[in-house]
Amino acid sequence: MPAPRSMLTLEGRIAIITAAASGIGRASAEAFAAYGAHVIVVDIDGPRTAEVVEAIHAGGGSAEGHVVDLLDQDAVDGLFSALASAHDRVDVLFNHAGAPGPKGFELTHEQWLRCVRLNLWAPTAMTQGALPLLRRSDRSPSIIYTASTAAVIASPNSPTDSASKAGVLMFAKSVAVALAPEGIRANVLMPGLVETPMLPTFFSARSEEDPEYLEALARYQGMVPMGRLGRPPELAAVAAFLASDAAPYMTGAAITVDGGLSAF
Repeated sequence: MPAPRSMLTLEGRIAIITAAASGIGRASAEAFAAYGAHVIVVDIDGPRTAEVVEAIHAGGGSAEGHVVDLLDQDAVDGLFSALASAHDRVDVLFNHAGAPGPKGFELTHEQWLRCVRLNLWAPTAMTQGALPLLRRSDRSPSIIYTASTAAVIASPNSPTDSASKAGVLMFAKSVAVALAPEGIRANVLMPGLVETPMLPTFFSARSEEDPEYLEALARYQGMVPMGRLGRPPELAAVAAFLASDAAPYMTGAAITVDGGLSAF
């Protein structure tokens, strides 16, 4: 059996990461590339996608970028048509894209649908599109889904976030059970609050200097046993582990990375 250190590698793997142009997604793209993967950077932001690909190349890694609106099914279909032409397989799909919904219960039907489409339908569509390529992999193919601790802890700030992320959690577990006989693994990354550009959005803040936001943030950090927010590379390291040969018997697992908040 290989030494544990040699198992924590993504050498030669082809990995798709959505929302890979910033925050946890970008940190994961850079980490996967550092571990030896060819990273397919997928994001709606063209300039930032190009920036991430460039940064990976500058660090000696391998990557390509695709600008895709995951709410546009034709765009998702086009992505997988292009990937099927360029690659004989995919080894890892990291469904990271998602966003908190509007605060409270005063939301419109359109706001609800957008949140559910991005948080739940987008990873479903990506899973459907990637499956033919994942089935061609002989490298313990892996699907990773980002949910959040809001999937298991009620979120008064965003009930739509809790509802849709709980859906992601159970969808991923269903995928894990369904695909285990084929050797395809599926696991869930469950972050608490993390220092990313999206953080103010979670609190519906007007800006990063919003006094109400800063007060809520300080209150939240005071509840976390480790006394701080998470950092993107800390989540990226867990995602890389789940994608690697170091986790060959892990499927259907939900890994919480929240500084101990959910331990209460």
